[in-house]
Amino acid sequence: MTKAEKDLYLWSRYFRWCLKALPWMILGGFPLQASFTWHSLSLDPTNLINWVEFRDVFSLPINFAAAAIAITTLVGLYHRSLQLAVQLEKVEQQLIISNNQFKKSEQQFLLSQNQLKIAQEQYKLNQKKESFALFVEHKKYIKNVFEEIFEKYKLSKNEDNIFQLSVFHDVLYKSLFPSNSTNEILDLDIESNSFKLKENLKALNTVLLYIDKEKGNIKPGIFIDAILSNLGYFGIAFNTGVIKKYYQTYDDLDSFGLYLFFDELATVTLCFIKVSKSKAIARKNRAQCSELSQYYYSKYQQELQK
Repeated sequence: MTKAEKDLYLWSRYFRWCLKALPWMILGGFPLQASFTWHSLSLDPTNLINWVEFRDVFSLPINFAAAAIAITTLVGLYHRSLQLAVQLEKVEQQLIISNNQFKKSEQQFLLSQNQLKIAQEQYKLNQKKESFALFVEHKKYIKNVFEEIFEKYKLSKNEDNIFQLSVFHDVLYKSLFPSNSTNEILDLDIESNSFKLKENLKALNTVLLYIDKEKGNIKPGIFIDAILSNLGYFGIAFNTGVIKKYYQTYDDLDSFGLYLFFDELATVTLCFIKVSKSKAIARKNRAQCSELSQYYYSKYQQELQK
């Protein structure tokens, strides 16, 4: 119990005593005075002077009653002020409790936010781990497609072949699946739908068609440069250092060299058939490369018989 509550309890008792004693003090004063002065009192109600001098006759109990009422009023006012003080104290305590609860709620909210952030970061980390694992496996699959075909046809393995191939698999994968990364993988298809791949296959198709059409009238060296540039976008390159051991420029390629070039290019186009949704264009390119390879091989055989 606080000091204000103790004071309120004490003055409440005083106030109740005053309220109980007040009527007796007011009513008891008149009989008390009358008991001492009854022999000189006139109780005749018809005598006007008795009414006029009533206040003077009973001035002592009347003033005593007024004083008692004033004292009781003052006690009541002080009692009321103590009640207000206690109420304000309780309100203040309630505000302190509310503030403490609010602080606890705020701390709980901050804790929940931190837990949510940790959960989100954990989710993002798990998502990155999953994306990374999927990225590695998907990239490995694409790499195996090319390596299996190259192994089957002995590309880049035959040291006697002047057209040795190199594949930069990071560049190749990025060109086939540009939307995929170690942080996020959006395309898990085993066949690429890359717009750039489709456009490059179309450009290669155009070049091969022109070479096929004009093969008896042109040296295709300048077009071979364009083809190699096209393949370079996908990270596929011929070892030009080996080629230049045998020829000065691509225009110097003889029938045998052209046969080897288009034969290996036909195998490269087979890889694109496996990993591209643009299979129709890739098949046309493979057919054109095979036809050109056969043409230059036949021409080479004819030159040997001369």
